[in-house]
Amino acid sequence: MIHSSRLKKSEYYDYKRLGKIISQDPVHATFSNVAASLGVSCLKLSKSVSILSQDDEFVIYRLNEPGINSIVSAKLCRDKKIASDIVRDAGINAPESYSFRSNRKERACKITPDFFPCVVKPHSSYGGKGISLDIDDYEKLSVAFDRAALESETVIIERQITGDDYRLYVVDGSVVAVSQRFEAHVVGDGKHSVRELVNKKNKERRKNPRLRKLLIKIDDRAVDILKAQGETLGNIPEKGKVVKLRDVRNVSSGGENLDVTDFVHPAFCDIAAKINSLFPGIYSSGIDLIAEDIRKSPEGQDWGFIEININGSIVHHNLGNFDSSRNVAKSAISGLFYPSYINDKKSITLNLEYSKSDKGRIEELLVRETALREVAGEVDFGDEEIKVSLSGRKQAVDDIVTTLQWLLKKEVDLPFLNNGTKSLHGSKGFYSYSGTCVAQPISYGERRSLFSRSAALHQQLIVDAALARGLSVYRDNSRFIRVEGGEETVWFYNSMPEMTTYGDRYISNSKHLTKLFLSSLGVSVPQGKAFGKENIEDAWSFAKSVGLPVVVKHSGGKGVTASIKDEDSFRSAWHHDVSNIVERHVEGENFGLFVVNGRIVCAARRAPAYVVGDGASSIRELVRQKDRKRRSNPYLGAKSFVVTDEMEVYLKSHGLTPDTVVDEGRKVRVTSVASIGNGGESHDVTDRVHPSWSDIVKKVHGAFASCIHFGVNLLAKDISLPPEDQEWAICGVNTNPEIAMHHFPASGEPRDAAGVLIDHIMQRCLMPTTKRKNEAVFVKVSGDVQGVGYRKYLARAASRYDVEGGIVNLEDGSVYFECRGYRNAIDYLLSCARIGTRKASVDKVEVLEKSQETQGFDMSF
Repeated sequence: MIHSSRLKKSEYYDYKRLGKIISQDPVHATFSNVAASLGVSCLKLSKSVSILSQDDEFVIYRLNEPGINSIVSAKLCRDKKIASDIVRDAGINAPESYSFRSNRKERACKITPDFFPCVVKPHSSYGGKGISLDIDDYEKLSVAFDRAALESETVIIERQITGDDYRLYVVDGSVVAVSQRFEAHVVGDGKHSVRELVNKKNKERRKNPRLRKLLIKIDDRAVDILKAQGETLGNIPEKGKVVKLRDVRNVSSGGENLDVTDFVHPAFCDIAAKINSLFPGIYSSGIDLIAEDIRKSPEGQDWGFIEININGSIVHHNLGNFDSSRNVAKSAISGLFYPSYINDKKSITLNLEYSKSDKGRIEELLVRETALREVAGEVDFGDEEIKVSLSGRKQAVDDIVTTLQWLLKKEVDLPFLNNGTKSLHGSKGFYSYSGTCVAQPISYGERRSLFSRSAALHQQLIVDAALARGLSVYRDNSRFIRVEGGEETVWFYNSMPEMTTYGDRYISNSKHLTKLFLSSLGVSVPQGKAFGKENIEDAWSFAKSVGLPVVVKHSGGKGVTASIKDEDSFRSAWHHDVSNIVERHVEGENFGLFVVNGRIVCAARRAPAYVVGDGASSIRELVRQKDRKRRSNPYLGAKSFVVTDEMEVYLKSHGLTPDTVVDEGRKVRVTSVASIGNGGESHDVTDRVHPSWSDIVKKVHGAFASCIHFGVNLLAKDISLPPEDQEWAICGVNTNPEIAMHHFPASGEPRDAAGVLIDHIMQRCLMPTTKRKNEAVFVKVSGDVQGVGYRKYLARAASRYDVEGGIVNLEDGSVYFECRGYRNAIDYLLSCARIGTRKASVDKVEVLEKSQETQGFDMSF
């Protein structure tokens, strides 16, 4: 047999020895069982999140996705079109494809007949949703386009490759398991109808922990696929006939996997490993390929890349069907931690107070956890206390104790954060706290008006900073940019560079996890608790117990009411559509700190929305007037200032209404929270920050060590005083911080926050390119680019980055423009031209050898 250095087979895994225990939560149960066998801690933090740790190192897993994967690459992989283009540009077979907005169906249905058969799929989806195969005429294409459009705003039409479907699971650069994937189907026995065969197969699937909820569904889609095969649910297929019920090969759609790790040709392993390496910061992924026969060399057969799955299910391999299970979880965990505590044993007996209403849950937990972690245990229930005795591997015993204490609502810190820092795999050594790093003032002058008032503003500032430093920048769509310097490339998604991990992003997005991590590090956080939308009485009791005033937050971050001092105000602030978070109110002002490399580089005070009376206008009219003034500020102008329900509630609590006329010169606060989105303002206070706050920020960085930059939401009375002299709390951390807040404050110095971030990255891996001025380029753009704002969009981008030229519509429906400027700025403008506006559809951007004769330009820049 030919061997490959890229193939490191996972050993077989016998999940059946665990019985029904593993069925209750297959993903976490698998990780717990395997981690315990390696002496690694595995705790369940929420329904979908497990955290693995050893000493002061930890990694979050959300379902099957490791937290050390780059958040940018995770987004790239979910963008099927960009992922396919990246792979194709690397010289790897990937089918030709086109992407269309979901409202461009008519244009999509004009593809040439030689593109059939094709695959139609959503731009971003999972589990095979919205995917249609074997599309070989325009009628089928129309129906398939509508199906895909239900799942995504963009639809991809891709040339179809014939062959079998395989998933190669890559861990740390090596293939550890390979499975062949089959669509949902039944095999005729000459006796039973299709419906009866489906029921029999589903009965077998219920015996598998991962398949028991992923049954074959009999729905309209299945009926249509049966009809295409000349079958119905009532037909009795002849013996041996394969009858399909889905046209996609996903387990979640009723499909099956067959382990073929022992038969894969090594060249395919090399291909999978190379694909994985194209996406920076990816530790593990599932690479989907189509091939005629994976046992043979790729040469001489039809094969191609389909997609890369960042959340490719580990348990699909660990809990495989056909009695073929590979311990991919062990391969993944072993690559992250050293199995140095396997033989460490521990026996413990402890007494804990408990409520008799928790007895059933305690018994269930101990039965499950001791079986999964292979720990011997006994429990004795008294009237008020339980006596628990445990004996087994030290880490497994400690995990059971922590899990039990959490169930009993005991305050337990995360043990791996006890040292105040963490060493996270993939951090790339970007951190040193020496020296000072304060963002310098920056002036935009007339260019200030060229920045768009939109969510893209933060990324525009990064582009601006990179181009100003001689780096090359390319746009791949509205969210992704590539910054290149020398031979290195750094990807950004919004304002997050590729060094930001998925785990840190997930922690920062969860208020509960952020508070848990920060409090374990000794950082002050507001005392609070989450409540279901129907549990308002319990929430009010909690509010009284922590002491009024309190804050009520929408769990989705869509509304916050602060300083609630009575029951009526509490009930008015309650969100009846989602769960709510109730926190003790911390008196003070709201500050936003921008942190790079663990150091505060700039700070802004967020002021709640207010209006100043003129003696004639109502509050509603004053809000409208101020909203118009805010539009001159690119950052504040992106957030509309309007009268909201929350504003009316706040005004009512102060004896006012939106129609109240305010005396001249009187300043009236109109919201309870300092939110820019609700009309608030930011004011630069960088020069006022007391040095002691740096020590607090370093602790926060301990929970987000892979982030080279993040934002901190601080509540404090006076940022010029040290923390120990006042009450304060960290109420949030943002790994995708609002950089523009510091570039465009309502008052104070504008700070070059984006410049500090780019400078830090340049110190590590990017070198500026040569800035060659006065290069001229002549460009023709074809497609649906007239009457859709395309010229104005391109002229604005050119002016923003000091590129001069002109643009004009041509009679053939295309757009022509000439431009002159620095080469790196022109390259960026060309990448913008390929993206276009939301209404545009760009087919081709052609750089001409010489100027094209026109009757002048429609607009100049």
